[in-house]
Amino acid sequence: MENRLLSIYDATYPNPQDLKQIQLNQLKVKLLFSDNVANDLKQSFDQRQIKKMIPHREPFLLVDNVELVNLQLRLIKATRKIDKEDPVFRGHFPDYPVYPGVLQQESMFQTALILLYFLLNETAEPPVEEQVTNAVGTRIYDVFHLSAVHPGDLMTIRCGIIEYDSLIATAIVQITVNDKIVTIGKGEFCVI
Repeated sequence: MENRLLSIYDATYPNPQDLKQIQLNQLKVKLLFSDNVANDLKQSFDQRQIKKMIPHREPFLLVDNVELVNLQLRLIKATRKIDKEDPVFRGHFPDYPVYPGVLQQESMFQTALILLYFLLNETAEPPVEEQVTNAVGTRIYDVFHLSAVHPGDLMTIRCGIIEYDSLIATAIVQITVNDKIVTIGKGEFCVI
């Protein structure tokens, strides 16, 4: 079983059943999925399209771009550039600025909500008109912050939804900076 799971990260694509079996310890050292996963998007898109799918707005919209969506495998890859001028760094921490873990977690689950929009609507096309999917986080668990995120860093957020229906979704998420895994976690949210 362990060899089969490790092969998921190396060459083969994960499927939703395999995602359920992935252990968080594996996510600390291996990417959730590789960049050669088939991409259902015709092109990447930015916050203008993201705002049509989720309710978050500045200054609390914490996903900048979506680069990959795979509906069959329930995967998404997005990015967030950490602004050096973000006021959070005035207090967290003045002499050693670190992007707060709770904001990393928020970006992780905003990314999951974007993926849920695509899954519920059975499309990889961003909406032309606003069609927001609203959800409330119900549970965040098994989050590990393995390394600090600093001003100017580009976070890459990989997410897989391991279970969902029209009400509840469960996601596993991983953040990397410069191909180094910095944060992993699981969470659930309720669609409202």
